[in-house]
Amino acid sequence: MESTCTQLLGENEDGPFYETLDFVVEFEDISPATITKARGHKDEIDGLALHAQDNMVPYLEGFASPMTEMIEITEDGGTNYQFDATDFKAAGTELINICTPYFPAASGVAEESQALPQPVPISGVYEEDLAALGFFPDDISDYAPFMKSKMCEGDTADQTGSFRRNVRQLHDGDPALGSGAEILRLTVAYFCPERAGVLNEAIEEAITNFG
Repeated sequence: MESTCTQLLGENEDGPFYETLDFVVEFEDISPATITKARGHKDEIDGLALHAQDNMVPYLEGFASPMTEMIEITEDGGTNYQFDATDFKAAGTELINICTPYFPAASGVAEESQALPQPVPISGVYEEDLAALGFFPDDISDYAPFMKSKMCEGDTADQTGSFRRNVRQLHDGDPALGSGAEILRLTVAYFCPERAGVLNEAIEEAITNFG
């Protein structure tokens, strides 16, 4: 058990657990470079699972699940991945609980894994979910591509770019008028779910800096 935990966490918090956590937290979209990294992290976790005690194996597999899903999607020709943090967070927490006796300082990382965004539930019909938030667009065929362009285009890392500027302008709007944080989250869940994490970050930043 201790040997697996040592390999998983690393002597200086530089093991595959932390590298995988950083990868998932920073994930934005599927690309050849992303999949290469996903395969590397999955291979490391899978390698540990081969020699781990039985009680750790399901949690190692759960921790590797985002990479497994990304790889499977691309192998099937897909390019759209919606990250569901539930199983990943639960597995990471259990691994930390198991390894804490050997690495007491590791207990604090569980808080970081809990900060991952929860997926926004969607019905599959954008217009119906907008209605549930109190917004009824006159023409969904105009509104949907308009909002998609606002949320799914632009460099998310550029503090002065169009994406973060759009979030600042729209995050505190009235849902009944087609804006506001929940409308933004719903739009991202439909059209670019890989941006859910960075959207939450941009909304919190906008609230802090602009109210």
